[in-house]
Amino acid sequence: MRISTTTLESFRLFRDEDWMSEQELIDSISGKFVPNHKVFLGSAFGKVLETPDAYKVRSGYQCGDFAFGDDVMGPALAVIDRRGVFEAKGTKRYGDRDVVAKADHLLGARLSEFKTTLSTFDFDKYAASCQWRFMTDIFEPA
Repeated sequence: MRISTTTLESFRLFRDEDWMSEQELIDSISGKFVPNHKVFLGSAFGKVLETPDAYKVRSGYQCGDFAFGDDVMGPALAVIDRRGVFEAKGTKRYGDRDVVAKADHLLGARLSEFKTTLSTFDFDKYAASCQWRFMTDIFEPA
């Protein structure tokens, strides 16, 4: 059996928080994921982080329907070491299960995850996540 850290985290959020309906969880596990505005926003933001030159426009960045000003992207782009690998994939066996993860950015022993939000970042929600725990076990960052 193969399962992604994203699916495991979705199950945890379903179980522990009022994050999605049971049918939405079943659809997610079945691969019937329907992206929404937040997903499209996060994807656009990630694409700009990966290849900013491809999306550069006057005083900012444009990716599809999303525009990000230099004031938004500049600080994030300033701390990303371009020598790293974006969307790095890893797999580790746990018993008879393969758990797969995709790190947003990996440089040597440094693992980075990029998060977007339309509100204040919820550290406690992220800290409780099983996704980053599996990722640190799979990638073994410093």
